[in-house]
Amino acid sequence: MQTMAIIVSLYGISLMAKTLVSLSGGLDSLAMTYLLLKDSKDNDIHIHHINIKNEENRWVAEQIAVRNILDYFRHNNYPKFEYSESSIEYPSFNGSFLYDTDTINFISGYIASVNMKIKCVAYGAIKSEFAQLNNSKRFTRAMNIFRSFTDIEKIYPVKDYDKSEIYALLPTDLRCLAWSCRKPIYEDGYAKPCNSCSTCNTLKKANIIQESIKI
Repeated sequence: MQTMAIIVSLYGISLMAKTLVSLSGGLDSLAMTYLLLKDSKDNDIHIHHINIKNEENRWVAEQIAVRNILDYFRHNNYPKFEYSESSIEYPSFNGSFLYDTDTINFISGYIASVNMKIKCVAYGAIKSEFAQLNNSKRFTRAMNIFRSFTDIEKIYPVKDYDKSEIYALLPTDLRCLAWSCRKPIYEDGYAKPCNSCSTCNTLKKANIIQESIKI
């Protein structure tokens, strides 16, 4: 029997943060977080990470990437921020997974609805993804999920950037911490890119190399 378990473990919830940011560990959400954080004041930003656990098993690499990224921000004099994380675990059904956009909008909508200090939610859609937002049943569904919780504003800080541009705007020692591959290969103490999934192919088209990370 297939079961779905949703485990939400929120800690470090801010009484001050005004902007909720979903950080997956990938380049798009990293660029969004970087742009918002560097221009913020202490505790303006609430960063949330979702461990999406399924057969792809990318959550391990993503969690390590997020921890490395947060350590970078903390140790390089960026403004202080609040952090929380949650986990959702589910199998594939008929070979299909729940879309990340559904999960992100469910969790971010929920957090925004219970934290009255949150004034807006940031979503890391780059130019190609943002163009689909109003022309896709998938994104319409995701927005409906979000709106079932809250009516607060959603912002898109990287909507005018393509993949190469967000890569270029990030500091060299920060962008190498990102993890984008959806089907990592774990061997010899490292998470290595599969070089064949959709995100790996997108990076290759942009001439971006996905670095292996130590686990």
